[in-house]
Amino acid sequence: MSAAVRAPAPARPPVSRTVAPGPAPSSAGCRDSIDARRLTPEAALQRGWCLMRIDRPLEAAPAFEVALLSNSEAVRRDAAYGQSNAYLSAGQADRAAIAASRAPQSRERQ
Repeated sequence: MSAAVRAPAPARPPVSRTVAPGPAPSSAGCRDSIDARRLTPEAALQRGWCLMRIDRPLEAAPAFEVALLSNSEAVRRDAAYGQSNAYLSAGQADRAAIAASRAPQSRERQ
């Protein structure tokens, strides 16, 4: 009796994702559900990018919404960019356009 030989499963093709600004922290910290409204804007921004890295854009969008409340122009700019990308990833181009307009963006990001 011959043993069946199994071919290795094909590798998944890489998925093109928007790269989050700043260093890439571990995604382990954003797997749990947390109400982003309980976070500081800066923590919400980091959570939004973390959620984007694990392909959870509809959870990332509200985190970016909280980050838009920051006093920092740079945080608001990154939050608007992140929220726009989250909506694009979720197939909601109309909401992405609105999100993108919530803070001025560099020419490169536009």
